[in-house]
Amino acid sequence: MAYILELLNSPQSVGWVQYHLGIRWRYPDKKQYLQPEKNKMCVEEDHVDIHHPMQYWLARASSQLAGEPFYHVFYPACAWLFEMHLARRSILMLSLMMYIGQGLKDILKQPRPSSPPVIRLESTYTTEYGMPSTHSVLGVTVPYSFLLFFSYSYQIPPVYYNYAMIWAALVVSSRIYLGMHTLMQVLVGVAIPGFSINFLAPYIVQFDEFQLNGSATCAGLITAAMFFMSGLLFFLDQTIDPLTNTLKWSTSRGDTAEILGWCSGFLVGSRWIHLNPPVSDVPTYLREYFIESPAFHCLFRFLTGALILGPGTLLVRKVFCHLFIVVNGVRTQELFRSKKLPLVEWPYKFLAVFSSAVIATYVIPTAFRKIGLW
Repeated sequence: MAYILELLNSPQSVGWVQYHLGIRWRYPDKKQYLQPEKNKMCVEEDHVDIHHPMQYWLARASSQLAGEPFYHVFYPACAWLFEMHLARRSILMLSLMMYIGQGLKDILKQPRPSSPPVIRLESTYTTEYGMPSTHSVLGVTVPYSFLLFFSYSYQIPPVYYNYAMIWAALVVSSRIYLGMHTLMQVLVGVAIPGFSINFLAPYIVQFDEFQLNGSATCAGLITAAMFFMSGLLFFLDQTIDPLTNTLKWSTSRGDTAEILGWCSGFLVGSRWIHLNPPVSDVPTYLREYFIESPAFHCLFRFLTGALILGPGTLLVRKVFCHLFIVVNGVRTQELFRSKKLPLVEWPYKFLAVFSSAVIATYVIPTAFRKIGLW
């Protein structure tokens, strides 16, 4: 058993998998093929050979299925094209799983597999710890929680669960292929939602119904709790970076603040539109036209929503970023350093994404209802 655990946690295992999938050092050591020559330790592209480019681009695309940009598109699209409660419950489950995963990272502090022998092909998340793989957590959570909550209202063909399995497998395997996690880190990431989604789903539904129909005070307390929960991770790990002699910065905390902000904004925006449904004065012929052309209706909704949400998101991010830089008195520092300070990054990322979610779930649906598209 000890040997198996060591094998699953070994960077040599990841390097071996990469080698046999065609990712190799351009100048390998003559005695150890998983190591580069001593004077060729750089891991830039000109020191790596990728023998199967299609596999590489498939892995990069699969990795994005658990990336931040994808969810900024996926959940608003679910709200606009399917049902609001489905998107809201799915993102509640996603936020819970993400919070558990990111919290464990800062508690366990297990590094990513060392390079070399591993060849890291994704630089975005190298500042994060490795255990568990939150890409794997999200890769399993998103498709299965979506189908699970969908099944509460509709009958789902069994083949859809096969599609969910393919989705999860693509995300999980991409983390090994790109050299970002050990086999053990990926397995733990899969196990977290695998053992908890079915158990937690009924409680997610109860919580969703409670916050949707509860008092405004309860809704405000839930939002405040999510805000402070997201901030807790910024102060959980007090590791000092030896290069800068400051607290170690990681992308994981900002990502968690954004996901909790997105979740909180979804709850607030969908609650507002549930309690205050706008009345449409549009003539009936416009609605009849879209009923006769459902594909055009969906496309029009998505494109119109994206054209409103995209610029709105960029604007609120800029405003909140510079606002909290001024509030914390760090205007004299370089922007990229100021943005990484906990008391800047935490509130600016949470509130910016919170505002975007309110736009997606209240402002845009209200506009749609006003013109007879909701």
